[in-house]
Amino acid sequence: MGIASAQRTIALISKLPADAPMKPVIDSHYSKSSGIPSVISQPFERVTPESVGLSSEVVLSFIRTLHDDKSLKMHNVMIVKDGKCICDASFGPYDPKIPQYTFSACKSVTSIAIGCLIDEGKLSLDDNLADIFKEELNNSEKLTVKKITVKNLLMMQSGMLFAEISSAASEDWLKGFAGSIQASKPGTKFAYNSINTYILARIVAKISGISLTDYLKKKIFKPLGITNYFWEKCPRGYAKGGWGLYIAIEDFAKLGVLLSHKGMWNGKRLLSEEYIEQATSRQVSTPAENGDFDYGFQIWSCRLCNAFLFNGMFGQNVLVFPDKDLVIVSTAGNNELFQKSTYFGHVLRHFNSEDMYAIKGSKQNLQDYLDELKTTKLERFNYYTPPKELDKVQDYCEKLDGKKLIPNTSQKFIMGFMDICNQAVSNYFSKGLVSVEFSYENGKLYASFEEPDKIFRIPVGFSDYEYAEVILNNSVYKVAVLGRFTTDEDGKDVLKIKIDYLESPSTKIFKFKIDDIGIVMSEEDYPGETLITSTIRSYFQQNKKNPLISSLNLDRIIYRAEQRAAPMINMTIQDLLPQTEQQ
Repeated sequence: MGIASAQRTIALISKLPADAPMKPVIDSHYSKSSGIPSVISQPFERVTPESVGLSSEVVLSFIRTLHDDKSLKMHNVMIVKDGKCICDASFGPYDPKIPQYTFSACKSVTSIAIGCLIDEGKLSLDDNLADIFKEELNNSEKLTVKKITVKNLLMMQSGMLFAEISSAASEDWLKGFAGSIQASKPGTKFAYNSINTYILARIVAKISGISLTDYLKKKIFKPLGITNYFWEKCPRGYAKGGWGLYIAIEDFAKLGVLLSHKGMWNGKRLLSEEYIEQATSRQVSTPAENGDFDYGFQIWSCRLCNAFLFNGMFGQNVLVFPDKDLVIVSTAGNNELFQKSTYFGHVLRHFNSEDMYAIKGSKQNLQDYLDELKTTKLERFNYYTPPKELDKVQDYCEKLDGKKLIPNTSQKFIMGFMDICNQAVSNYFSKGLVSVEFSYENGKLYASFEEPDKIFRIPVGFSDYEYAEVILNNSVYKVAVLGRFTTDEDGKDVLKIKIDYLESPSTKIFKFKIDDIGIVMSEEDYPGETLITSTIRSYFQQNKKNPLISSLNLDRIIYRAEQRAAPMINMTIQDLLPQTEQQ
């Protein structure tokens, strides 16, 4: 990366864990609309597993196993066999028709667009960046990237150091990439870097003359009936390509089915079989930390069996078994960066083993279990602390009515892991917590979280989920809120509030431990602090040759980031209601 961009990146990393309000290095230039449920065009036919040669007991056992695995936090799972949907599972409040944030799984969608350009004869794998962007880059920049080809980008072998976090500190990602340090010779070393995919997205826009989304709409999305999607844009107005796509799980499944069917859809060829074969096959071996998958063209290739994968962190997956014409799609909030969770073992045990038909579930009907998953009946929110009786909820809510909680001044800027993700991914910076206020109105508890410039007011459900919308960085996000009054190990009353962000992997759990003096508020985020150390260490390892990075105190940054990711805040109580009204 260039020296100016590098310095801004270091400043961003250094401040990230600080107990002080932060400001973005650059302004954000996009906003998404509220997650409106999709009206799925060309939906898959719904059939029983038995009609396509599978057992409902196998499917039931698989979904139950995912739910019971405490290391996983599944949101939605769809299974498509022979082009027909045999399972559409939603865990808790998650709506499969709401477009979901896919993280890096959308890299594979960008690869599909590149394949279409190659099929049209407008691009080749050997084309280099200096020729493609000869008008956009200066002579020095063209000299740096002249040996980087489209194939190098597809295989994550550009060798360039300008990466995701650098983009949060740069207005021009193309020039930042071309002007950065080259850590390895192009085509020689696998180094996962989302800016490689962003450059591919820029290539699509440059060659086609239209945006990445418009090109995909013309070539792929419209024929597949994909109509409701949103792709975040860079400061220059181009789709990010390597992340930022929101799409409904059924529409995402269509892309897996398209590749499973070798590029054919409703009797029409949309993508060549030749490109699909190259893209989904192992082109380069990957390190062990990437799990049991090697890499093709922005698509992961399984080492254990004939399968390929679109993968996004925290459990966003389109897993395809082409020999079986089987596509399994998931959205989740797991503590994982790459495909290393127990999820993949569960998939292989149930759908890629010789004894898969011998797996026996309970006598419970598959659909009955799927219906239960959508309710609070199987909610794991109370796993460690059973809730107090629902008939006493009103009493507890009335005690909280009119209570305003003021955090310790030195702690008020500590917010949590999701806020760190928003800073890194969406350039949204929380200005700190001013107060939390409770009100009990018409039999419903409300919690208001106040920042210096806004208030998030949400209803709290106890017998069922309550739904609301919050605005982050000019974008509207749907949330589901569930509350529980419990007791801790010391017999103290505790209010837990769980907030599920329905379009993303993120869940926040606030715990308010109540005593006679005040309240201690703690926060757990899922995904959460268990990812902090690995994420930061990975970034430092990838950039260890950069003297500006190596000069930072890694242990101190990790320690402060962990504190921020799972904060505990002492709060004093103010009564807003007059004493007579409280009585």
